[in-house]
Amino acid sequence: MRSIYLFACLICWLPNADGQSTLERDILEQDSLFWLAYNRCELETFGNFLAEDLEFYHDKGGLTRTRDSLVAGFSRGLCATGSNQVERRVVEGSVVLYPISDYGAYLRGAHTFHTLVDGKEVGGVEEAQFAHLWTRENGRWVMSRVVSYDHYPQETAVAEVAVPEAILRTYVGEYEAPQTGTVNVTLVAGQLQLQSGEMRFTLDPLTETTFAVASRPLIFEFVTTAGGQATTLRVRENGNLVEEARRVD
Repeated sequence: MRSIYLFACLICWLPNADGQSTLERDILEQDSLFWLAYNRCELETFGNFLAEDLEFYHDKGGLTRTRDSLVAGFSRGLCATGSNQVERRVVEGSVVLYPISDYGAYLRGAHTFHTLVDGKEVGGVEEAQFAHLWTRENGRWVMSRVVSYDHYPQETAVAEVAVPEAILRTYVGEYEAPQTGTVNVTLVAGQLQLQSGEMRFTLDPLTETTFAVASRPLIFEFVTTAGGQATTLRVRENGNLVEEARRVD
């Protein structure tokens, strides 16, 4: 029986006419479909590519255990509005797959995450490395362990729009955030400046209420009253709401 299993595995790893093994072709196809579901916020399909006892390691977010916990996190974060504000793209030529006997395969590579507003790319690109352990579970390929690490922002141009200075002035003020503390927004030479402690950003307008920065995958959104008075400053990183500051002055 052991020899029959090894023979079957050998067939899976033999190269096809295009140089790919059946194993490599199948897993790369599944990986591509997984990321398509991620980009589209198709959470049920997304979850079907994950093992029940999944462990997801993220250099910024830490460890998430189980498939259900990860899917729930996405439903509250990136996919809270029903559409993803971040698009994942693989770095061409970076993906490498290594078969693991009696288990499946180890897949690694690099990818970029592109910030979107109303479906349009607005800058704020982040690059990272990834590693996936693929195995068979109930007759299908799933990821049992996922590692996402070495995230760093790429310097990108931001497609700006013209916002009247009178509107920009309505955002100037002091805000208090639960994690960041005091956030000051000022207007200097026709551009909004944000400062909190040692952190300082120039905010580039994407719309009349949303702003980006060239050096980070951050989107700043001012929430206003019907009269145009700013009350809240929301901060999203890679599409996730990471801070909400209330105006105090």
